[in-house]
Amino acid sequence: MKLELARAGDAAPHRRDDAPHRRDDAPHRRDDAPHRRDDAPRKRDDAPRKRDDAPRKRDDAPRKRDETQVKELLAECELPYQDITPAHMRHFWVLRDGSRLAGVVGLELLGEVALLRTLAVRASYRGRGFGSRLTRAAEEYAISQQVDTLYLLTTTAEAFFAKQGYHQVDRTAAPAAVQETAEFRSLCPSSAVCMTKHLRPQT
Repeated sequence: MKLELARAGDAAPHRRDDAPHRRDDAPHRRDDAPHRRDDAPRKRDDAPRKRDDAPRKRDDAPRKRDETQVKELLAECELPYQDITPAHMRHFWVLRDGSRLAGVVGLELLGEVALLRTLAVRASYRGRGFGSRLTRAAEEYAISQQVDTLYLLTTTAEAFFAKQGYHQVDRTAAPAAVQETAEFRSLCPSSAVCMTKHLRPQT
């Protein structure tokens, strides 16, 4: 099964790939009537602002769709979602099966450290390595954002994260910026295990 991994809010590229033949099947259409483009060239220039006046309209739809689906999946998995905002979604990655959300991972960037605040895979997609794929995507993104260390809280996935190279630490050992997040302060229970992973060699 091949699923698409993308930044949350990005338009799904598979839609463009589903029908590439449409552009190739009828290339003569462009050549049969080239005069149409020359007869009325001003039509493109008469209202050029239409493309620029509302660029966000094209972007808002996938962002809102992903945010809604992410929250629904987290609720289904009994994971915190109440504090997620569009700003948080900028650092989320989603795994799609067509229009269906199969999994999600999200970071909260805090300078040189970050909170891996969300990792969820829909029940029907589990056991296929998608959780590891999402985790790697989050780590690679964190590195690209100059993050040195990731922290997380978990109540059920300690064994999974241990296999990904995370180790348990005392909750109070997390940096102040991490402890001040909503997940640390109120959303996750005090019984949640705190884990960390260094993404860069420690000097």
